[in-house]
Amino acid sequence: MLYIILIILILGTSGFLIFTYENKISSLKNDLIVLNSTINSLKSRIPNGDTQVKIDFKIPQSKMGVIRHNSMIYLSPDANSLIEKTSIYMEVRILDQAIYNGGTWFYVALPIDRSENSRGWVHKKYFTSFK
Repeated sequence: MLYIILIILILGTSGFLIFTYENKISSLKNDLIVLNSTINSLKSRIPNGDTQVKIDFKIPQSKMGVIRHNSMIYLSPDANSLIEKTSIYMEVRILDQAIYNGGTWFYVALPIDRSENSRGWVHKKYFTSFK
């Protein structure tokens, strides 16, 4: 009698474990299908590699500059990569200069205490003066 109870207990536990793991595997398969379709959707939005990006780097003439309030700070010299917008006039250290799409961009270090988003690209039109 004890053997029968033990066998039933082992079979029940095994069945529970198999059922639980089968459900988990099924859930992971569904997640994989959804993620693959999301990746394919995102890949279709990426432009073809036919477009060339040309950035002409220059040695900056000035080491410091003042940017006005409401200046846009970008991750790259492209208007599609906004990091933040300034709320005050700010003296910045100019690290690099580049010509991109006919516009002059400056890579600057912002005078802020945090290291996160403390550098970025600013278009020349946001500068009020250079030092």
